Amino acid sequence: MRTLVLPLLALAGCGTQIGTETGFGCLVDSTETVSDPSLVPTGFTTSVEDAQARLTGSWDGTLSREDDVDVALTLVITATGDAVVERRSWRSESSDGGPEPAIAAADCPDRIRIPARIEVDAAPDLAEVVDASVEHTADDRGAFGFRVDLADLDGTASPLGFDPSTMVDVQFSMSGSRTETGWHGEASFLGESPPSGTGPDAAVTATIDPYGSWTADGDDTDTDG
Repeated sequence: MRTLVLPLLALAGCGTQIGTETGFGCLVDSTETVSDPSLVPTGFTTSVEDAQARLTGSWDGTLSREDDVDVALTLVITATGDAVVERRSWRSESSDGGPEPAIAAADCPDRIRIPARIEVDAAPDLAEVVDASVEHTADDRGAFGFRVDLADLDGTASPLGFDPSTMVDVQFSMSGSRTETGWHGEASFLGESPPSGTGPDAAVTATIDPYGSWTADGDDTDTDG
């Protein structure tokens, strides 16, 4: 479990600015519609349809919890909309005039983004169906990530390292990276404590509580490329 004490305004900035046009991070400069999914977009080595075939399907695996309990897991990813190509670059607005972070172009690759429904079944811990996105980047990586409020979880999973009742906000976070044979990733809970102090000295404690790691390597549909 990791605990971070952050100024209240800094935490709010992290939550609202990343990925926006006025913030910082790998931001989208332009979005291109895909008229022919069989074509390879400029800067990529894979066609849009091949990327989608690689990212969608059904896989079986295991959720390995931090308390040494293993739970059978099934991951199903289904495309729900048309893919787009997003051209991205790193941008940062420094509020204190300090030096900008050194970010190479390779750290912010363009991506093919596909709206998707992500289903995670690791009963009884997880039974989640989430509308999110999967992505294939120009450097041939596949990934997804989503968050769900603790109150909205359909499974029995809960933080292992802190008491949710002491927090003002608790979210479940799950991320995945595509491998040669399937997917692997991490699951954790994110807790935000009530603010301490007032005015510019106000701070919150952000707690990251790992729930477990997971793999989904077994192809359950024979459609995985």
